[in-house]
Amino acid sequence: MKFHNVHGCNVVIDEGGSRASRTSSFCDGIAFSSKPLSINSRICLHLGANEDWTGALRIGLTTQDPATFANKKLPRYVCPDFTSKPGFWARPLPEAWTKNGNRYSSILHRIFCI
Repeated sequence: MKFHNVHGCNVVIDEGGSRASRTSSFCDGIAFSSKPLSINSRICLHLGANEDWTGALRIGLTTQDPATFANKKLPRYVCPDFTSKPGFWARPLPEAWTKNGNRYSSILHRIFCI
C-alpha cells in the first residue's frame, strides 16, 4: 500500500509513498491510501517507533477521492470532522494496539466488522 500525496499538514510521506510519518501534534494527521481499496482487499499497517506518542489512532474508510481535497485545507480531525459527513467512516484502534512496532493485516475487517 502506498499513501496519497494529499495529507494533513502534520504528515510527511516518504519519496516512495510507502511511509507516512507524523511530524507533531495529535491533529492534522490525516493520510489516505494512494488507490481505492477493493472489498476484501488485504492491507498491512506497521506502527513505527515513536517514544513520545501515547493514545489511540483512528483508521477510516471513505468513498471520496482524496484528489478532491487537493489545494484545500483538510479538517484537523477525522472524528467528527469527516465522520459527520456522508461517505466517511472511522473507528479508533484501541490504545493497546498502538504499541511501537506492531503490525496488523486485515485490520479493516477487524475494526469495521466486529
